[in-house]
Formats: sequence, C-alpha cells, structure tokens
Amino acid sequence: MRLAGLFAAVSAVCIGVSTICSSFVLSVSAEDENIRIAIDQKTLTLEELKSADYTVPVFVRLEENAGINSAEMIIQVDSRCSVEAVTNPRQAHDQTNEWLVTDMVTSSTFHSNVTRFLWASANVVQETGALVLLWVHLPEDTQNGDTFTISYLPEMEYRNYQFSHLWGTVGMESKDYVLDNQVTWSDGWIRIEDSAQTELLPGDINMDGTVDILDVVMGNRVFVGVESITSEQQKAYDVNHSGSVDLADSMLVLQYLVHLIDSLEL
Repeated sequence: MRLAGLFAAVSAVCIGVSTICSSFVLSVSAEDENIRIAIDQKTLTLEELKSADYTVPVFVRLEENAGINSAEMIIQVDSRCSVEAVTNPRQAHDQTNEWLVTDMVTSSTFHSNVTRFLWASANVVQETGALVLLWVHLPEDTQNGDTFTISYLPEMEYRNYQFSHLWGTVGMESKDYVLDNQVTWSDGWIRIEDSAQTELLPGDINMDGTVDILDVVMGNRVFVGVESITSEQQKAYDVNHSGSVDLADSMLVLQYLVHLIDSLEL
C-alpha cells in the first residue's frame, strides 16, 4: 500500500511538473517564436551495428515549435555513409514504433549522402516530435572509436539552383524563421564504442549522465512499446535484473529518487 501510494503521489507530481513545463515551453515559443530542431545522437557497439546490418535509424526532431506550416530541409551525413529518407508516418511507425508529426510531401537525394525533404500542411503544425526518419548506412569496415556526423545544410548549390532551408507560418503574412535567425539546430552523430569502455549509470535510460524523472517517463514509454532503445540503454534501466524494461524497474527508480532506497545496481 505504501508503494502504491508513493507511485500515485509521484505520478501526480510528475503530471503537474509536465503540465507546468509544457505551458512554459509553449509560452516561450509563442513569445520568442523560436524553432529548435535536433538530429539524433546515438552510441552503438560494433556488435549492435553488425546485427543491424550496418544501418541505423536516425530521426530529425522538432523540439521547440512556434507554429509552422511548411519546411524545406537538407541533411548531409558523413561522406563515408549513405542515407535514405522515410517520409511516410505509417512506414516510419512500422519500422521504429515512432510516428512522424505530419505527412511529408516529397523527398529527393542529391548525392548518396545528401537528402532534401519538403513538406507542407494546410494548417499550422503546433506539435513537436519526429519530422523525418533517416536510415543511415555505415561502411562495413567501421571500427570501434569511429564517429559519423549528420548535419543540417542551410544552403547548397545543385544544378545551378540554390536550395534554402525554409519555414513558413499560416496567418496574415508568411514568415521565414531561417532568414530571421530563429532556428536553432543540434547536429547529430553515430558513435561506435566498445561496450567494455562504456560506463553505465543504473537507472539512466536516456544516457544523459543523471537519474531523474525523465528516465522514468522514458522507461514507461519503452515498456508500453512507443519508444525503442539500444541494448545498453536496456541494461542501464534493468535494475531489477529481469532481462527487460518493465514497471518494476520504474518503481525501483522512483524509490531511489525519493530516497526510499540508497542505490540502484546493475
């Protein structure tokens, strides 16, 4: 009964914090009209890469959104790699269990490692989430310690036409967030590291170096099947040693966060 009460209390606090944080982000976005986009940053072992046939799913994510209705983006992966874009939400979900926030209109490849995608919506898109899924193909001679970059290109000369990264909003006038310097980008990477060299923090499923309520939220998303993780992330969160991520792990992490237990062990 005590644990049930604890879980309910912590859940209520989490919902309240989530609501406050969501309101804060929306108010900041509305006031500052910022767009923030991040490309996934992933760390894999060589064994995981081989089991995935040297192909890694990478999302371009809309993390802060002032309201958009069209976008044109150019993404370049490391010259040693090639890339394919998945622009259909159903296909992306079937392959990764994650939805795209809106339908894509078109995608084209300039070079094997450069892709452009363009989409437009009849309504303003207020959601945050994944915009496009990129399948990045790494070379088979990849070694431990290799890092492959995934970057946004503001402009690119191609066949005498200059493509620009564009944002627009619905309203009395059209707005280009890029020209107004209101788009913040975080480039991505795929890093190959020996698992023996990776120090795991028990409970740290999002691998950000700390254990907090965000790990519990992500752990529950993994448990219900709406988010996928690497074997290293599963190992970090499997603090009840059941061999999988489950609600018992979340309960232990919650007990640790409110100091009912002193430590978590792998």
